[in-house]
Amino acid sequence: MAEERDNRSAPDSGTDPEADATADGVVSAEAASSATEGEGEGESERERAAQPSAAGEDEGERAAQPEDEEGERAARSPSEVEDEAEAGPADADAGRPIGRDEIDPELIALPRPRLRIGPLLALSVVVLSGYLMLRLVPDLRYSRQGPEPREVATAALLGGEVAAESYARVTAVPDRAFAIRVATNQAALGLRLVPAQGTGDRLWLLVDGNVWTSDIRYDEVYAGRLRQLADLPFADAVRVHVAGRAPVPRFVTAEQVRAALTAGADTLEDPAGDTVAVAADTPVSVYRTVAERVHIEVVPTERHPDPAAWTEALAALGLVAADARPRSDTVGAWVYTADAPAGLASVQAALEDAKLFAAQVVPVEAVYEANWGGLAGGGDALRVDGQRVPWAEVAWVSVTVPRTLPDHAWVLITAETPADYWYVLPLFALLALAALLFAWAVVRAGAAMAASAPARPS
Repeated sequence: MAEERDNRSAPDSGTDPEADATADGVVSAEAASSATEGEGEGESERERAAQPSAAGEDEGERAAQPEDEEGERAARSPSEVEDEAEAGPADADAGRPIGRDEIDPELIALPRPRLRIGPLLALSVVVLSGYLMLRLVPDLRYSRQGPEPREVATAALLGGEVAAESYARVTAVPDRAFAIRVATNQAALGLRLVPAQGTGDRLWLLVDGNVWTSDIRYDEVYAGRLRQLADLPFADAVRVHVAGRAPVPRFVTAEQVRAALTAGADTLEDPAGDTVAVAADTPVSVYRTVAERVHIEVVPTERHPDPAAWTEALAALGLVAADARPRSDTVGAWVYTADAPAGLASVQAALEDAKLFAAQVVPVEAVYEANWGGLAGGGDALRVDGQRVPWAEVAWVSVTVPRTLPDHAWVLITAETPADYWYVLPLFALLALAALLFAWAVVRAGAAMAASAPARPS
């Protein structure tokens, strides 16, 4: 051994020192690699040796589980075992966290609280049911009317002999010039509210708003539901509309004007029977038909294509002068003014005898504007601001006055029949039943509160 160490320590003079060092390094690296591999093999063998023992432990645990379960079953009473058998196997997911979008079965299994109706809620239902029943009373009364309308005279209606919510039929002439549009929605024409003539605006007719689809009435007889205007939802809007409309002309006869001027009255009665109130500043228009004067209106024909031909033809009949010149109010027509001592009918007969059928005779009219205070009716003539107009030539007189709406006005709704309200009676009965049930709940709640109240010391 010593010799070997000596030989290693004493290098040969012919040997390269760098090569020896390299060889030693290679030998050392190989030895280290072998040692590492040996350690890894040792660890793998130890792990394989440990696996059977772990497997043995698992088998031991599984073998011990049945024994433990059997012991638990033996320890439980028979009733607990039967309950477990009826309940079935336990949920495998019991105890796991509930997801955000999942429903917790335990919350579903919770018993719901019993619905309790407090006295305040019950009283509110009673009050609401009573209010709705009160609002349904008019509809209920109308729904109980017979299938045929009742004939009602206008005088009896205005005299208070007819009750509201009646199914009535009246004969009335609507004043269509004063119709009011009642809108029901933006897509439809709605309805028309029209006053009946001769009623002093105390009776109005609510008819269809579309004149093209509404029933044409030649007899002026209307049937429907009779109601007070104040009971309708648009009553205030109608009053505001009527009050805001401009005054309208109301026509009266010369006899009415003459009688009012003679008596000094401030009211007139029109031909329909309506009363018209006037004042000194009320605008008045007097329409005069001039006696013994007429207008002859002509149009061009093959025989009379121009005014010259017509002048020659009319002069030949002695109606106009030979040099008369007509006026032209419209294109293609001319108007002559002629004397008619025998009246309009004589002139028309002369034209027909001459076969001048393209000529028409109309009266000469004049209009006088003044105020009621500027009229005077003494003698055989009416004086309009000093101008004399014979009473025989007064055709009409119009007074421009505002329209008024009486407080107690009636409305006949022609679009409603009792059969349209068939549902009101069942609805009224349901509301009455609800009111009775919740009234009983209020009584019970009050009795319970009185019973639970502490007794006062005597």
